[in-house]
Amino acid sequence: MAVQQITKKCPYCGKVYEQRTCGGYGRKSAPEDVWVYGSPMKLCPNCKRIFIDKDVKELAITELRKSDTAKITAPTRTLLPMGAILAVLMYAMGQTTFALIAAGVAVVYLAMDLGLYPMRMGKLRKEREASEKRLSDPEYARALKKAGIDVPERYFMDEAKGKDEEK
Repeated sequence: MAVQQITKKCPYCGKVYEQRTCGGYGRKSAPEDVWVYGSPMKLCPNCKRIFIDKDVKELAITELRKSDTAKITAPTRTLLPMGAILAVLMYAMGQTTFALIAAGVAVVYLAMDLGLYPMRMGKLRKEREASEKRLSDPEYARALKKAGIDVPERYFMDEAKGKDEEK
């Protein structure tokens, strides 16, 4: 079981500002399981200081993880063959009801993944739009670059155009 509890603390005052779990059941934990999409610039609710959370990535400048675009999630990829094997074994042992339940659970997981896929893609699209909007502010883009985040030059182009127009 590769589920991990993460507790994030403010680098200035040490107060906890976020707790969450990451990873997933039925698969090996990967380094990219730790980070999430959003604004890496955080405001501590306790001391009101701004800092960069390196475990938060701007979607507009980060490549999507394969797991985020997969139509069938890792737990379902594990559950499907297990459900099929269990259903066959139960059926062979004369336990038709349990065989149908095992197969049904696996099929329901598959149907849920396929049915929820458009919603997951919609969330990613909205987050990408929000990320593009945040990065369209040159001050925000500059602050991220100053913090060591690789921000493409295109996010500084609007600022350069504005200075040329002022001249």
